[in-house]
Amino acid sequence: MTTLSLPDEALAAAVQKLPHNELADTRQQALARFLERGFPTTRHEDWKYTDLRAIADIGRRWLELGAAEPESGIVAASIAEISASIDAHWIIIANGVVAKQRPESLPETVALSTLSSVAPSPVVDLPLADLNAALLHDGIHIAVPRALQLEKPIGLLVVDGADKSPGVTQTRIAIDVAAGANLGLVEYHASIGRNDQYANSIVEIELGKDAVLDHVRIQHRGRNHAQTHRTE
Repeated sequence: MTTLSLPDEALAAAVQKLPHNELADTRQQALARFLERGFPTTRHEDWKYTDLRAIADIGRRWLELGAAEPESGIVAASIAEISASIDAHWIIIANGVVAKQRPESLPETVALSTLSSVAPSPVVDLPLADLNAALLHDGIHIAVPRALQLEKPIGLLVVDGADKSPGVTQTRIAIDVAAGANLGLVEYHASIGRNDQYANSIVEIELGKDAVLDHVRIQHRGRNHAQTHRTE
């Protein structure tokens, strides 16, 4: 079977550049799985009509430039504009990095924490999930307590910028909604900049008994930006 992958050594070096935090072991395990399988191709049944060669090309060029970090400054104006346009408790993930600042309006009973590990998906053949875990800078876990009723939604603003060079970013969000809770979730993906960019995101949601989650996803990507996304 024809394989579609990224340069092994360059990808391993990009993983090594990431912060040496709790995700370090998870990254290495996911890297090994991705190097073994590579990207899915049109010969895989689930990807029969989706050609990922353009995405692999962005990743290859990004690695050839040393996995350059995106320019953080170019996304600032978009963050302010988007967050002002929708009334929500906004959590910002800019260029794959979760903002440390907690939304002031979000009730303290909603717990926000950094992901300390990423378990392999229960679906075995998910190489893009492995790529996500291998290159994940950090991720966020949101825990909504039992019976909480939020008047306005939680907003997840995922914004990526690539201007001077191609960019690749990974986003991982885990949301646990306890029994009887009722809330809205606005997931907004945006891209800024003139260069090519690839965003790969995963959102994992667990709902307790009688919990209600109204989930809206908005994708406002540039024509030269590509996104793959999985919701579990």
